[in-house]
Amino acid sequence: MPEDTNITSLLSSINGNYSIVWEYNASDTSDHWKKYDPAAPFGNDLTTMEPGKGYWIMMTSDDTLNISGTMPEHTDIELWSGWNLIGYNSPNPQTITDALSSINGNYSIIWAYNASDSTDHWKKYDPSAPFGNDLVNMEPGKGYWIMMTTDDILEI
Repeated sequence: MPEDTNITSLLSSINGNYSIVWEYNASDTSDHWKKYDPAAPFGNDLTTMEPGKGYWIMMTSDDTLNISGTMPEHTDIELWSGWNLIGYNSPNPQTITDALSSINGNYSIIWAYNASDSTDHWKKYDPSAPFGNDLVNMEPGKGYWIMMTTDDILEI
């Protein structure tokens, strides 16, 4: 867990090198998208960052986000039918099938975005079409889009 979940504190190591942060909250049916814009704080509805949630950070320059705290020993992430954006906060990388074993059979596809891959930013894992998969592992600190076929809990 970060020592301070306030978004301004958590993003201080990349201050000046990003323009906006987005969170997708599948459980909030009235407004799935939450945002933090340091240039227009009056409209911000994203004020904290939490383990297990995924965030889109629009970088304006290359940088590294440093977060201090204690890695949780166990995290349960509530997933809803449809799209979910999660943060993978395991201390170690795992194969997709191992990382998602607690929700096996309840998802249809996983997508990850890799900004450093200039030929193909998007990577996917589709259990029904393994021949086309180019997403093999889930990596600590990375975000993933998961299409759930039913509500479930991901145990990390």
